[in-house]
Amino acid sequence: MEPYSGAETGVEKDRSHLCSWKAFFSNPHEWWDSRKFKKNSKFPDFKHKISGDALWLKSNDAPWIKTKLQLLDCKTGEHFEAERHKNYLYLWQVFFSSPHEWWDNRENKKNSASPDFKHKDTGEALWLSPNDPPWVKRQIQLLDLNMAVQHQERGAGSGVSHWVYDF
Repeated sequence: MEPYSGAETGVEKDRSHLCSWKAFFSNPHEWWDSRKFKKNSKFPDFKHKISGDALWLKSNDAPWIKTKLQLLDCKTGEHFEAERHKNYLYLWQVFFSSPHEWWDNRENKKNSASPDFKHKDTGEALWLSPNDPPWVKRQIQLLDLNMAVQHQERGAGSGVSHWVYDF
């Protein structure tokens, strides 16, 4: 009976670790990147979506690993930023299609970092920004105007939840 059946030597572990990195860099989209969300250092930095193979960044990793990872982060960061912007504009469209489903927190904000609008069910959030496209600003003005008219007609109530629109 072998006392460490299946155990890898240090050299075999290093070789396996390098092979995993090569597999990662050949298809990085097939791996989950958990670096920003790790709650425990025992959790892997990357995990293969299908096989479950795990990868941890090590201080003694070969320099090419760190260099390729920085390049990949730069590329995916640019892609993520473009996707985030697209999703942000889409979320405004969702907001304007049914503003009554959102809380208007603009007047009651205790913290400037809090969202201006928050979806009542999903919790999705939107912040007004000077960089918002002109169409967002115009739609907000129209909603505010319509809300003021409705507020006068009803004599009470406030907030986006009372907005009624058929666009």
